[in-house]
Amino acid sequence: MERYDCANLPELGLYYELNEGGISATKRRRQIASTLALALRYFDPLNPCDWLGVAKNLLHFVTPYSTLQRAKRLLFAPRGAA
Repeated sequence: MERYDCANLPELGLYYELNEGGISATKRRRQIASTLALALRYFDPLNPCDWLGVAKNLLHFVTPYSTLQRAKRLLFAPRGAA
């Protein structure tokens, strides 16, 4: 900011799309199993982040996609102007 001009944008610059037919939805269990296998391969029991990562992936593995999708719709729903 000392060397270059900068400005705040008047609107949020994020677009989030839920695509039920996308690769993340159709191959979800396979992706989670692969991620979990990698997390366990490099697991360090002294690292709290490793425990959180494994717990998160296990939670995703047992949570039905429809439940996760509903939660994401609530979390990422457009908010009214304040």
